[in-house]
Amino acid sequence: MNNKEAAIDTIRNAEVVVLSTINTEGYPESRALLNLANPKQYPSLASVVGSTLESAGDGEAITLYLGTNTSSSKVAQVRADGRASLYHCVPGSFHGVWISGDMEVVTDQAEKDRYWVDGWEMYYPKGKTDDDFCLLKIKAKRMRLYRNLSVAELRGDGSPNDGSPNDGSQ
Repeated sequence: MNNKEAAIDTIRNAEVVVLSTINTEGYPESRALLNLANPKQYPSLASVVGSTLESAGDGEAITLYLGTNTSSSKVAQVRADGRASLYHCVPGSFHGVWISGDMEVVTDQAEKDRYWVDGWEMYYPKGKTDDDFCLLKIKAKRMRLYRNLSVAELRGDGSPNDGSPNDGSQ
């Protein structure tokens, strides 16, 4: 398994994802969210997320989506400063993937429809058309894979980060 495949495997097997945004005082603020890329937890999204993950490469960044409340502080923070990071980890195996990139708030109904999960009415009483339901979308610029007691620096498309000026590390 190469590093990109290992990173995708870790993303898929993490039960939650930790999102860090920049708060109004300029400090990181982290919180755990549902990992929509986990096919065991969200089988209805497996084909949607799987095709997004598999299509990354050759300069095409890994792109991930999270569902959240439009009224949340994280959405306000992303709108003010889109720099964000995600951390997926599989406890017990010491496998993890850190992703940094630019995040945006997505309110497009077609996208909301694609990522809607039956049962979320408990969070969004009006369903997928609820104005308080939105998506957060991040395109990876850099990734770091922690696996088997080693660390690999990767570009946003999962390819090795060789330190060249175009590797996304600036």
